[in-house]
Amino acid sequence: MKVSAVVFDIGNVLIGWTPEQFFDAKIGADRRQAFFDAVPILAANAAIDRGSPFPDTIVQLVDQHPDWEAEITLWHTCWLDMVSPEITRSVRLLRALRRQGIPVFALSNFGAETFEIAKARYMTGGQMSMPLVIRTANGGGSRFGAQHSQSVENWAMMIPGLKVVAPSSPADVKGLLA
Repeated sequence: MKVSAVVFDIGNVLIGWTPEQFFDAKIGADRRQAFFDAVPILAANAAIDRGSPFPDTIVQLVDQHPDWEAEITLWHTCWLDMVSPEITRSVRLLRALRRQGIPVFALSNFGAETFEIAKARYMTGGQMSMPLVIRTANGGGSRFGAQHSQSVENWAMMIPGLKVVAPSSPADVKGLLA
């Protein structure tokens, strides 16, 4: 039988996903176990994988479990540290299949935001580092349509660990980019 294509799963096949190991290193095994017991963080991650917005889900968890805000914030701000490293043997197999001309595809149940974060790291061979900086214009006054004139900074300011800046002049923009 000739192989016509191969489909890999990403999580724990091409890239490790070890939130327990990450949290054990950050806050200790006992505290991590208490956190996982008290906060439905894995269920929240599953909801994100099904399409629930990552930042909204995190804000909701913090509202429901304020005593665990620091740990929940770590889940959001350090998510990429939980999806590494690459699983060397799988990646080696993927590359060998590609060299033989066999189409290789990947499936993922990562949520839209988390997939983009992981994709940025792994598409660049780890050369694109985090934190991620997103620079964009927003708000009214530019005569764009309603869908392009939204002011989303108040939404963004509610995300734990995210910093939002709004420069007021071209000189301020230049200073931020330096």
